Amino acid sequence: MNLILYRKSFSPQAISGKLYIEGVAICDTAENPTTALPPGVYPIAILHCHQYARRMPVIVPQNKSPYTSGISPYSYDACITCKKLPCVNHNTKLPQVCHMLKPGNGVCTREDGSIILGTYICHGSLKHSKDAFNGIFERIRKAAQRGQQITLTIEDYVTPIPSLLSNYK
Repeated sequence: MNLILYRKSFSPQAISGKLYIEGVAICDTAENPTTALPPGVYPIAILHCHQYARRMPVIVPQNKSPYTSGISPYSYDACITCKKLPCVNHNTKLPQVCHMLKPGNGVCTREDGSIILGTYICHGSLKHSKDAFNGIFERIRKAAQRGQQITLTIEDYVTPIPSLLSNYK
């Protein structure tokens, strides 16, 4: 199963994009540009996150692929060293960079590498994030149960603004 993230809007505060599965637009995304992953193909593993006390889709760095380096699908070195916070909700900033797909409303103070899922409100802010996350998590979980490799392809997709192009003709 391949998820494709097209990043379409960039600013110093946020990166906005759209997530596709099997060529169908599923939801909007937001990321903090200081901790965003570079474009590329990344494996996704469903791991138990002790911050959220549940299994979460974690985007595994390219040098730590669970398909090639023997990482257990239920553990990851970064999870072991992550300091447990006393109170966590879907807008809590994690204590270290951990690239994962997760619910959340915005990226203003978030520097944990998360890709926030939801419905676009304005640049860097989303709504209905829990609904979007739950739908995508179920699809990823079922694909993993069937033994499929799950990957996330990140592409920077910037459409030129016609008014700016008129100056170059």
